[in-house]
Amino acid sequence: MSAAGPLDEAAAREVEEQLTTTHRQQINRRIPIPLPRPDFWNAVSRLLHSIDLELHEAVRKHGFDLRVQNLQRRQATIRRVASELARRRLVAMMQHASSQSLRSPSPAGQPNELPSLDWSRHDPAEREFYTTMKEQMDRFKLAVDWASMQNGLPAEAAARDRSHLGCEGCRARCVGCGGAEA
Repeated sequence: MSAAGPLDEAAAREVEEQLTTTHRQQINRRIPIPLPRPDFWNAVSRLLHSIDLELHEAVRKHGFDLRVQNLQRRQATIRRVASELARRRLVAMMQHASSQSLRSPSPAGQPNELPSLDWSRHDPAEREFYTTMKEQMDRFKLAVDWASMQNGLPAEAAARDRSHLGCEGCRARCVGCGGAEA
């Protein structure tokens, strides 16, 4: 099968089944599930291209008969499912990227609750989308000073650090050791 050519009937049915199965599996998931094949979106595009060609040929030969109507319904269903799957996957990627980017670091010993994505099981265009989204999240965090919101003002952190220096034997008066000298 060429990269841009139409699919034969068996391959078209296989891609259609993969599309509906993947859509059904993705519906209630908050992270994008692995795709059934590395060229998934290209295969869906080829499936729709094949149906387009079949539709044009059927209209040319027979006019608008029952076969054409069935093909049109099948095409509309595939387009709707593909659109819904893409939307759900992109939302799941956005949730994953924002959760990864905005969450606080977990204490040592606690497991990471959000698994990283295995990009060998996702489309390269989805990875590009995800990477761009992570870059935008970093810009957002800089624009709203996310680090200060999460960690407090730098002066507060410095004051906390100074208070502990006295307890460790500093020669100056500090809050941590109550003004005692080492």
